[in-house]
Amino acid sequence: MIGRTVSHYRILEHVGGGGMGVVYRAEDLKLGREVALKFLPEGYADAHTLERFRREARTASALNHPNICTVYDVDEYDGRPFIAMELLPGKTLKHLLHVRAMPVDEVLTLAMEITDALDAAHAHGIVHRDIKPANIFVTDRGHAKLLDFGLAKPVGESRPATATAVTAARSPDEEHLTSPGTTVGTIAYMSPEQARGETLDLRTDLFSFGVVLYEMATGVTPFCGGTSAVIFEGILNRTPTPPIEVNPRIPNELDRIIRTGLEKDRAVRYQHASDMRADLTRLKRDLDSARSPVAAVGPARFHRRRAISWIIAGAIAIALIVTGVVLHNKSAAEDVRPRILAAVNARQFDTVFNDLEVAGLNISDPQFADLAPKASGTVSVSSEPSGAMVTFARLRSSAKPLPRRDRSTTPFSRRLVAGEYVATFAASGRNSVALHVAVEPGATIPLVAHLVSTRPDTEGMVMVPEGDVSLENGRSHMTAFLIDRNEVTNAKFLRFIIADGYTTASLWPEVMTIGVASLGRETALAKMVDRTGVHAPRSWSGGAFPQDQAEHPVTGINWYEAQAFARWSGKQLPTLTQWRRAAVGNAPGGFPWGVDARSAEQRANFNLVGTRPVGSHPSGLSPFGCADMAGNVSEWLRESKDGQRRAVIGGSWMDPSYMFELSHVEWFVPGYSNEAMGIRLVMDVPTENK
Repeated sequence: MIGRTVSHYRILEHVGGGGMGVVYRAEDLKLGREVALKFLPEGYADAHTLERFRREARTASALNHPNICTVYDVDEYDGRPFIAMELLPGKTLKHLLHVRAMPVDEVLTLAMEITDALDAAHAHGIVHRDIKPANIFVTDRGHAKLLDFGLAKPVGESRPATATAVTAARSPDEEHLTSPGTTVGTIAYMSPEQARGETLDLRTDLFSFGVVLYEMATGVTPFCGGTSAVIFEGILNRTPTPPIEVNPRIPNELDRIIRTGLEKDRAVRYQHASDMRADLTRLKRDLDSARSPVAAVGPARFHRRRAISWIIAGAIAIALIVTGVVLHNKSAAEDVRPRILAAVNARQFDTVFNDLEVAGLNISDPQFADLAPKASGTVSVSSEPSGAMVTFARLRSSAKPLPRRDRSTTPFSRRLVAGEYVATFAASGRNSVALHVAVEPGATIPLVAHLVSTRPDTEGMVMVPEGDVSLENGRSHMTAFLIDRNEVTNAKFLRFIIADGYTTASLWPEVMTIGVASLGRETALAKMVDRTGVHAPRSWSGGAFPQDQAEHPVTGINWYEAQAFARWSGKQLPTLTQWRRAAVGNAPGGFPWGVDARSAEQRANFNLVGTRPVGSHPSGLSPFGCADMAGNVSEWLRESKDGQRRAVIGGSWMDPSYMFELSHVEWFVPGYSNEAMGIRLVMDVPTENK
């Protein structure tokens, strides 16, 4: 290729390459400038790779930012597509990290630029999905450039990755752990939700950059291992060593920033790249200020007078701003009040909420003091421990929450327009909890969340506090316990298979009943296979779950498989009493959301179509934040009947909603399975939460 003219570019030299491209330095004969030409390697012209290559060109060309590599042109030569882009003198961050550990100043400068680039991409609705040192270029002048948008997708298109692709054992030192057609993203830098095959949003990039930032600050990666499977397990289940323990020279605040970026629960992680950039900028400013001596510029009296002048000027400015806000709000309230009054009288509370939102007003504003009791209720919010950040999202008739950015820290009280909401509680080091709350006009509703310490064994679990539960034979008192927020998913069950769960004898009884026959362990396990004869749920094929169903509940498993998974997890199947307490609290009957049976098909999956991703029905959350306890799949319990049959409860997508009722608990032989039966697990409350 050297010396050839491709379109209006003359190729001068080969400068690099990798699994997804070969790069040449070239001269643009039209504009008289040097550019980089990136070609697909020969033999990589399959449809998937071509689409990824073209996506890189389309995505990067739509972004104009000083810290994103500029794309000038995309064309084709002898059937090989190429991209003409900015020629960057310098090295990749990966190369620099191999050479030396990075000073804190350099870490902060580059990190601020990278988060600014991510903020720009996210503002265009683009998630990169492959943030890693090899895709970050550092120019000779010390500036960062974000490269390779070949895996990027608009947020709405970021479908789950293929979880089964992570089973191959590969070295983490390979240049590209991800090749076209395998898991989306590079495993060592993947977010937990990416590793689990969940639908991705912009927060996946922030976790990946948290991994990069850890490596920049310490010189090592937070999730190490000899194979992809080991790294995968670390990302999902292990809290990395605090960066300040690896490199004691870094500031405490940088340690906090990195650990916030690496939160496994994305509700607790940084929510926007701009938030992370702001913390980095603040830290850089504070460090620079600490190093800069303050020069004496005059006598102390002068400084006191100047300080007093600034205080007075600031007070005047604040007063003017407050006055302006008050006048604006008063005017806006006068404009919208007639419409809100009519909506209140008609009990059209969605209209009240919408009009207030559009006008930037609140039902608690003094201008609506006379309407507030008729249009709103008060939520008294607390958490154990206190200090949790709480965000409210209003539920519409579609049952999909409308995001809200306003937050408060527990304990607090808030007046809300009548209607239904999901309140999400988040705190560092604790599992997040989402609670459903129905607000009635004039009512005061207590809302309490018990937050569980985040540990590998408590991942995705919520606490059910001590209390009573109603059963057919009367009321019973329960001690506190933990239960899975969601039904066990295909992605989670895959981890059991990867860990050789089916061949670990200690997880299985010596004799099992399959059909009407009692079979020895090996003979019975030989029947627990998928459609292709591989040890896996009956609904799978080739040891893999159905495409795009990573976050659907696992089905096609019998009671023995459910029990083996529970033992492998260090947990248990719930008893009937535990399950019922988690589903409805101390209510004598009804559903997780109350007694309204008419809305059951909107609040739960009783649709006769198939399973849905777990957590798809926020208006059907239980009193303690459990999703899908009604519908989706019915769930195996620990109880036995006649010393043999096992209980299934909750109703499923195949059932009418009345199957949730306690009187409709079903009993099956333990070797039975079907496409509508799944599991969730329980465990004792950890010591630190008692």
